[in-house]
Amino acid sequence: MDFEKYINNLRHDTTLKMFKNMDEICNDEEHSYFIKDYINYMENKHNVKKVNYIQSDVSERLAKVDEIVFRKAWNKLAYEHKRIKIKQYLSTRLLEVDEDNLNEIKVLINKDFENKKLNTSKTITYDPITTLILGIEGLDYDSKENIYTYKSKS
Repeated sequence: MDFEKYINNLRHDTTLKMFKNMDEICNDEEHSYFIKDYINYMENKHNVKKVNYIQSDVSERLAKVDEIVFRKAWNKLAYEHKRIKIKQYLSTRLLEVDEDNLNEIKVLINKDFENKKLNTSKTITYDPITTLILGIEGLDYDSKENIYTYKSKS
């Protein structure tokens, strides 16, 4: 004998009987409505079909949300999303050059970003389909000297 099922059925029947008794005693229409609604639920809860849940990886769904968030024009992106994309650009798209030069460029670009000089589509070339920064106005690479130069906006 399955005692857990027996106890659950007993609990269900007792609760249902208690609410039916409450409905008979209750004089207040407002409360009576809620009691009848609960009785209806208790009587029909075994007849409800279970919903099929789709199993999926949470990290996959969050990654898709990230893609959607970044698929806007540069001037429509939130401040924090712009910061993420600039950081990504500075860490992945710049060529290997002298560490001092690279740090100097990063500081100048971050300073202009903090001062809101890189908020328009004129200063940042951004592709919302690939969600990548293609270029920053004023950032140039000198292949002869193997350094980056940046004309600060401030």
